[in-house]
Amino acid sequence: MNTVLDILAVTGIVAAVWHVVLAALRFLGHGAAGAWADQVARTQASRGDVTGMEESRRQRQATGQQKTRAGAEAVGWLVLLLAPPLTPWSRYIYAAYTLLWLVPALRSRRRRS
Repeated sequence: MNTVLDILAVTGIVAAVWHVVLAALRFLGHGAAGAWADQVARTQASRGDVTGMEESRRQRQATGQQKTRAGAEAVGWLVLLLAPPLTPWSRYIYAAYTLLWLVPALRSRRRRS
């Protein structure tokens, strides 16, 4: 029984690490998109394109919100990864984290609805 629990715990840890990495990559991607939108806005400002500048401003704002959300999500996953060793039930908690592999399927199902 302990071997199965250990295997499930390792699988759960890998799932949590996977989610931390994905959220961090989303955070970095939104940061790059924000920098790109900022550069586009500068170019449009130098050309006097007011409509393009406004569109770039909206894009920067949306990207900033997405970046903040992705950063908060990464921190949340990191807390979930680092909190169980502070409890006496860390193996059981990590074994339950095996269910985290289902999160992408649940997200895609929710988006389709």
